[in-house]
Amino acid sequence: MKQYPVESFDEYDQLSSSFESFEFSSCRMLPSIDFLTFTVPFKEISSHSVSSFLMDNNFEITRTFHSKHDTINKCIQSQVRLKGDDGRTNIFGMFCSINPGSFNTTFKAINPDRKYFEHIINMTRNYSYSISKAEFTIDIYTMDNGKLFDFLSTHSYLLWSRSFFNVTDSPSTGTRYLNDIRNCNQFGGRIYIKDELDLSPVRIESYVKNRQFGKQEIKTISQAINMTADQVFKNWSFEKVDYNGIFRNITDGKISRNDYESGFLEAMNGNDNCGGLAAVRKYILSLKPGSYSYFKKHAFSRKFHRAIKNMNFVN
Repeated sequence: MKQYPVESFDEYDQLSSSFESFEFSSCRMLPSIDFLTFTVPFKEISSHSVSSFLMDNNFEITRTFHSKHDTINKCIQSQVRLKGDDGRTNIFGMFCSINPGSFNTTFKAINPDRKYFEHIINMTRNYSYSISKAEFTIDIYTMDNGKLFDFLSTHSYLLWSRSFFNVTDSPSTGTRYLNDIRNCNQFGGRIYIKDELDLSPVRIESYVKNRQFGKQEIKTISQAINMTADQVFKNWSFEKVDYNGIFRNITDGKISRNDYESGFLEAMNGNDNCGGLAAVRKYILSLKPGSYSYFKKHAFSRKFHRAIKNMNFVN
């Protein structure tokens, strides 16, 4: 499996064209939820009762400490053992942050499956809470995952995103961020190769946050985990740039073809503004504001959204 940056317009065209006829029937897609975070106010579960609440619901407290970012916040790590349908016992994690400043506790369910969600739904049945955020993922397996990553990292765009960052500020390497996932207020996205898994699939992740849950009237954990992939990835777009049209109609001879190509590829392969298509859009708009018509929907986009229609994350 190889990953290469695009180093010329010719390579960009070849990569883009190679996915025009891509068929999702030729690949395997595995959806899952990495984590889900919900928030319970102190009036429902007091700060002194969180540990008891966990233990009353069969969680084992494994660690208690204060946050290094805010020493006022108390953190609790815990785990619960649940028997699956196959009779095996699985261990699931729960991370809690008790936040006196905001008078609430956040609960983060890690690597949950349906059995774990059923347990959480049952234990929160009599409490009011709000869903803070969740990370929905799809692992895609193809004959050449490196090439798929190259395509996705240069053609993916998160519609209506306005929050970007320089990727060098992040500890993650080999990851294409579509926006600033920490500071976005509705959706966040990123793409990377999941090397820890067999066959190293390409993982696409969509972060859905409280405001977006509210817009879609998702108020309960049960509603959140039953969201379909087309709801979660609805604002993911895959686009090809009409770089020739841009050069003819926008640059007005103020920049040479070589300098234009170098600037385009530097933005795409670089770290500023997340790199990829987001950075290219910034670069093009710096040449002439409002030049959105030169970003054309790629055929892959329609096929992707058709492939994930009604796809469930928890089975």
